[in-house]
Amino acid sequence: MPLQPKFNRFTTATPAIVTFDFFDFASATGYKRFFGFQDSDDNYALTTNTIYSEEEDSVVATSFDQDFDIQFKKVLTVEGVTVANMSTIFENTGGSAVTPAYVLTVKVIHYDGSTETVLGTTVANQSWGLTGSGAAQTQTHAILIDTTQKAFAPSDILRINIVMTEATGGKYYILHDPQNRTVTHVATADTSVMSFDIPFNIE
Repeated sequence: MPLQPKFNRFTTATPAIVTFDFFDFASATGYKRFFGFQDSDDNYALTTNTIYSEEEDSVVATSFDQDFDIQFKKVLTVEGVTVANMSTIFENTGGSAVTPAYVLTVKVIHYDGSTETVLGTTVANQSWGLTGSGAAQTQTHAILIDTTQKAFAPSDILRINIVMTEATGGKYYILHDPQNRTVTHVATADTSVMSFDIPFNIE
């Protein structure tokens, strides 16, 4: 017996298929990668696309404190371990050898337009040995951030706050180019990509 016409558009349509690998399915967690970048107005933001950043890096004199934001368009729940990757370069522009160091703090934040809720924080300490005048050092960080469960409503903002403090001894650069252009300040960084793998609940 043929189906009534009013049912055909539903029963004969191609079903939507969502695929997850076994780890995603077994752990009920899926990861999405976001990239940090700088726009033409000197604002910092997150994107899921490998676009060109206006500048591949930012110069850090003594400190750096910036928010990288992206606004959600649907309900999503964050929970798990966020993985942050980023690179820095130190350049000794002085006339004598120094021992460079800095403290890097990365926060995962829920922002609803008026209130910030910190979901996780990790502090990384970086130091190098004695570095001669005109020489440089580079470091690529892999920072794990335990991120507490939080539901994001449409229009809520996922914010990654990055703070570099106690940067002493010379000139520092923090890199943020999704296109991974080569960045050299005497030393060449392994990568110029700043990325954040964010864990989302799969229901």
